Amino acid sequence: MANKERLRRNRYGTVINVTSSKQELQLAEALVNVTERLTAKFGVAFKHEKTVMLADIVASLRQSFLSVVFCDPLPNTYMNPDGGILSIVSADSERTFPVLITEVKNQGTNDLRLSMQVERLRC
Repeated sequence: MANKERLRRNRYGTVINVTSSKQELQLAEALVNVTERLTAKFGVAFKHEKTVMLADIVASLRQSFLSVVFCDPLPNTYMNPDGGILSIVSADSERTFPVLITEVKNQGTNDLRLSMQVERLRC
């Protein structure tokens, strides 16, 4: 097994650092705030999903793009972005239209990058 694959398996489902954990909580709060404001301003209904099955996405795309051939995803594959998927609900409540998919990334090296940039500016 490749080192990259082993690392991916060892890290699956773990929080890499406290900062990313806090960012995910802040993202969730921001998403609630944005949803409330958009609903108040535009009077539209929203649906928030944490996980979406890829088979459902492909089925929806097939309805919208009849001439495109889509491959079938594996049965248990899904999208699970940190903040979830925010969609507008149609007036008849039969369809949803994704408008925001949120993900938080903190690789723990941003402070090192910033210090290197500052150092370059000094030269």
